[in-house]
Amino acid sequence: MRAFLEVFWPYIYRYRWLLVLGYVTSMVSAGISLSVGLIINARLDDVLADPERLEALTGFLLIIVAIIAVQAVAGFCHSYTMSWVGAHIVRNVRRDVFARVLGHGEQLVDEESSGELQTRIIADTVALGDFLGGQLPGLFVTAIMLVGGIAAAIYVSPLLTAAVVTGLVVLATPMLLVLPVLRRRGERTQQAEADTGRGAGEALRNAPVVHAFNQLGRERAGFDAASGRVTRFYLSMLRMQMAFNTLVNAGAWTVLAVVLWIGAREITGGAVTFGQLTAFGYYVVFVLNSGFALVSLVTSVNMAVGRTEKIRGFLSMPAPARMDGRVPLKLPARIELQKLHYRYPSREEDALAGIDLVIEPNTRIAFVGGSGSGKSTLFKVLLRLVEPTTGRLLANGVEAHRYAVAAWREQFGFVPQTEYLVSGTVADNIAYGVRDASKEAIEEAAREAHAHDFVAALPKGYDTDLGEVGNRLSGGQKQRISLARAILTRPAVYLLDEATSALDAESERAVEQALETLAQSSTVLTIAHRLRTVHRADRIVVMADGRVVSQGTHGELDRTEPVYRRLISAYRQ
Repeated sequence: MRAFLEVFWPYIYRYRWLLVLGYVTSMVSAGISLSVGLIINARLDDVLADPERLEALTGFLLIIVAIIAVQAVAGFCHSYTMSWVGAHIVRNVRRDVFARVLGHGEQLVDEESSGELQTRIIADTVALGDFLGGQLPGLFVTAIMLVGGIAAAIYVSPLLTAAVVTGLVVLATPMLLVLPVLRRRGERTQQAEADTGRGAGEALRNAPVVHAFNQLGRERAGFDAASGRVTRFYLSMLRMQMAFNTLVNAGAWTVLAVVLWIGAREITGGAVTFGQLTAFGYYVVFVLNSGFALVSLVTSVNMAVGRTEKIRGFLSMPAPARMDGRVPLKLPARIELQKLHYRYPSREEDALAGIDLVIEPNTRIAFVGGSGSGKSTLFKVLLRLVEPTTGRLLANGVEAHRYAVAAWREQFGFVPQTEYLVSGTVADNIAYGVRDASKEAIEEAAREAHAHDFVAALPKGYDTDLGEVGNRLSGGQKQRISLARAILTRPAVYLLDEATSALDAESERAVEQALETLAQSSTVLTIAHRLRTVHRADRIVVMADGRVVSQGTHGELDRTEPVYRRLISAYRQ
């Protein structure tokens, strides 16, 4: 609980005055509830002794009803205030968790799937909201009512109170012993839910592959098995809770029966009046319900704390060091990589191993190499999506981490190997990096990317909604939209990860001509798998096993570099 509060206290403290209001109204509600029994104890015997008993009893009941109405209003204010605070805390936590996960995206997605991360961000924060908006306030209120109920019961009859408290201790002790078990089962349920979200997300993202290989049955079975694990863990936890609930309920009625028997004997002996017994009966139910609710809430709190463990882990992650830079990036920039290494967190070998490279402004460089040679990882380092494990990345002789990351990335236009489009219109996708872009600028970028003609032919042109991840476009069309998005930012450096791989020959020639124009005023770095792209480069960098094997022009490397000749031979075929 201490670790929980250390992480979430800043979120709770922000709404401290509303929380004070909620707790004040809860104490008012609890105080009014407790006062009902005291009124019964003080007035019922007098009312029953009144000669005009019916009229006196009616007035007495009206007073009780009025008090209960005030209690209901106070209870509503308390419940709504605490729920409102809980909902807003969850919103703030969810926002910060999303930002932290996104900031560490490469590392986290390498360790955990995006589907599992989605489930953590959404489902686990819902559990946090239930805890902060319901369970934690309920714990406080129930504790007040339990202590107040016992104190009032002692005031009415110490003997009967001793019997009730003894019964409560006997009933509560077994449940408190199983709290660690319930917490572990809550964590297992949480993990099973995350696994289910991960599997569903992967299947939906790869739906064409699932259908193409006739694996619908396999994916359904996998999802059903994961859902079954969630159900089993949940029901296991529920069985334990219900077993103790049943035990406590049975014990509570037993305690009530014993107390009534003792009370009847006390009335017979004249030690207790009917009004006192009625008031005490009210407090017995009050105390038993509060005690049972308190134990149940303590159990729920333990499970909630367990379920939010992963969220606490995300919020405890340090902010990426690369976000700390403040130096503005001056152009044109000479970029250097010095003995640079990078290793993915979940792997044992370096993806980049000792890269030494200089990128001069306004040059066109092609990176070639087999699959897994480190080309795409090198682009991630240049974009500062990941930080080098060791070695240095510099621009104009200054360490990259000293530059403001937003200013750094503004100088790069990135076209990924896998087309990345967002839900929305064509214009939304092209203007993704320049939100205030004019319609004319968007169309100009589309023309340069050889995308304007097919966009204009869409039902609503640039206002056509593309659906989720642009699934209404072909692969080549998506690639041209991605290229137009990069062109619109007018960056100093273009990073093209096979930017023409999905284009037809005519479109490829048009895009190549556009890149020739761009290269006159920008640096163009291309991961190339086509001979045409290689030939047009000012310099070619050959990579293998995360290293730069050699550099030079096409003619130089074709004569002297066997790795390059082998790659070019494959390109020609």
